[in-house]
Amino acid sequence: MKKISEQPLKFSRRKMLASASVAAGSVAVGYQSTKADSPQSAPGRAFRYCLNTSTIRGQKLGIVEEVNAAGQAGYDAMEPWFDGLNRYADAGGSLKDLGKKIADYGMTIESAIGFAPWIVNDDQKRNAGLEQAKREMDRLAQIGGIRMAAPPAGTARGEKIELMAMAERYAKLLEIGESIGVIPQIEMWGGGIRLLDVSVRLFP
Repeated sequence: MKKISEQPLKFSRRKMLASASVAAGSVAVGYQSTKADSPQSAPGRAFRYCLNTSTIRGQKLGIVEEVNAAGQAGYDAMEPWFDGLNRYADAGGSLKDLGKKIADYGMTIESAIGFAPWIVNDDQKRNAGLEQAKREMDRLAQIGGIRMAAPPAGTARGEKIELMAMAERYAKLLEIGESIGVIPQIEMWGGGIRLLDVSVRLFP
């Protein structure tokens, strides 16, 4: 019996990239065979491709051209930012037409990224944030969106928010979403985690 070498395997960067390319090509080929199916008609597919439009924000395309870019690139879905959707709607753009363009590409809107200050301690700012979230969720629903990211936007550094207060404020956001048909999902990331200082009081 041959003795298995105890020396660690060594791969050059070139070999590693070549292997990754082959694997990626295999996935692409397998995916392309079902690309003609709509997302709804291919439930057995392992996963779908969704474009997070933060990756192309630097190009300042506007939401219509972002939809075109995602659709022409073959994405199944996209995640727009609310600022682009709001600019489009505020300028008189038709949400119905935009939703049709998205559907014509065979895409869905799986989520959207916004920064409504729904969780802050200041009552006036929080109420305004909930109204902003309501307006944005309504616009999202009109183009077929079903979820939105709900980061702890607007919180000040060192601001303490008790756990039960967070739960109550999120419950109000969920109620708004339920009435519209959009699910707000808490999203904790980078600055939000550093800014949000949660103080849990178990007993009075």
